[in-house]
Amino acid sequence: NYFDLDGSNDSIECTTIKDDVDNGQSVSMEVWFKCSSSQSGEGIICGFAGSSGDAGMDIGVKPSTGLLYISQGDGSTGVGDDIRDNKWHHAVMTMTSSIKKLYLDGILIDSSSASNRGTFPNDFHIGTWADDAYNGYYYKGAVGQVRIYTAELTQAQIRANYDATRTLYQGVGTTGNVLQTGLLNSIDID
Repeated sequence: NYFDLDGSNDSIECTTIKDDVDNGQSVSMEVWFKCSSSQSGEGIICGFAGSSGDAGMDIGVKPSTGLLYISQGDGSTGVGDDIRDNKWHHAVMTMTSSIKKLYLDGILIDSSSASNRGTFPNDFHIGTWADDAYNGYYYKGAVGQVRIYTAELTQAQIRANYDATRTLYQGVGTTGNVLQTGLLNSIDID
């Protein structure tokens, strides 16, 4: 089960999650997604957007290249391969007061310094940027499970969550239990 987002005006707003993440606290955001091959513009899969270089935290798709990216503070760079392949992928962004990391399908693909880590000024969104000033970065594709943790997940924990849920989306492996320690919110589509 999943949300099917049209890339033009579909999004989901979760209004109370940002209030439960403390200023400067480590955070991990996990999502299963399947990006449409017809995603043409920049699309935000999920995140807490900031404004003008502040404390936002987003996972998205770069326009023209289809590369997965994370943004926080002062910009973003796409990494990996084109993910507009109509296949299910598992992405996790972790952020501490000093570093942000991006994992794709259980593997670390990007790590860089974090900047301006404070409170999240905007609500958590799925399918678009959470800041009204940047409205229109709509994601086209499917979104399955979304989880937010009030801790930096380790690579072993991320891999365990990937392995525990991949049979639901990729049809391989066996279903298991996901990490519950530090789990702030779980958005499962049943």
